[in-house]
Amino acid sequence: MNSLFRALVVGSALTSAVPALAVMGVHVESGEPGFISFDIAELPNPASFISGSYLTLNNVKGVFNGIAGKRTIDFFNNSLGGGFQVVGGPGITSQQIFIRDESAPLVLTGDYSAQDRATGAGAGLIIYENGEIAAVPEPATWALMIGGFGLVGMTVRRRAAIAC
Repeated sequence: MNSLFRALVVGSALTSAVPALAVMGVHVESGEPGFISFDIAELPNPASFISGSYLTLNNVKGVFNGIAGKRTIDFFNNSLGGGFQVVGGPGITSQQIFIRDESAPLVLTGDYSAQDRATGAGAGLIIYENGEIAAVPEPATWALMIGGFGLVGMTVRRRAAIAC
């Protein structure tokens, strides 16, 4: 019984690891042809950059105009109109959405007024913290908690039976 208890404690410690970097969700709503939604690290590691101009992130996972996949995205500073351009896809003009140098940017959360680069149509750009605290625990977390309560109950009951 003692080894089972130790195994559960070690297992729960391993499954409750905290993520190292915050992830930002980026969501753009525009009229046609659709929307853009993707996740990036708060402190992204650029694949390439030109200081004072833009930075490039490769293999950004998201939904682009309703199609899930990975894309390369260029993020521009204010000298190039701000915003970003999905390579081979839609582009959004807004204020610059990162601070610090392009080699080590920090993405800013917030709501931005934006425009579709191709059509000039207005778009809503929202950057928010994504996944820091889950509103509802994962099923594995529930199972681990219930198992832990069960083990505590069994231990208390066993000690009460031995004491009698």
